[in-house]
Amino acid sequence: MIEGSLLFHLRQSGAVAKTQLASLPAKISAFREMDLRAVNLPNSSISTDFLVGKGNLWTGVTVGVSQKDFRFVKDMFSNCDASLVRLVSPQRSAALSRYKQYHGWGWLEVVWMETEPLRLVEVQTNGVLWYAPPAAPTRVVVMALEDIRSLAAEAPESVQLPNAILPRI
Repeated sequence: MIEGSLLFHLRQSGAVAKTQLASLPAKISAFREMDLRAVNLPNSSISTDFLVGKGNLWTGVTVGVSQKDFRFVKDMFSNCDASLVRLVSPQRSAALSRYKQYHGWGWLEVVWMETEPLRLVEVQTNGVLWYAPPAAPTRVVVMALEDIRSLAAEAPESVQLPNAILPRI
């Protein structure tokens, strides 16, 4: 298992960096982006859940977004790579089995490995951080998985990080 934290550049699909830090500061420099600062997603769930594929392969994370703030959160991620970041509208989420029980919520998904079917594993972790430049605090560019070993252990079942990520870090 990987030690430390993983950083995903959300505008460059496949750009993953590793840091030995288990706990990440509110301000970082990563991927040649200067002085990124941690930001909160407005009126969204403050916790993050996992997306898991066949064989308990941990393939992404997901955050519930209130219907009222869905458009704002969508704008926050509008410059991100669509192969990595997906926004599932409240209307569309009602048709997906993983979200059916959360009527009226939209979802922000960051999926680093595409596999179907995906299922939601309720982890409700606060170990996923979002970073934006100070000059554009409503434009998220980096997602961090803080202390990957502890984060994976928060899942109520064993999850496996895909090997596809490991060679890139």
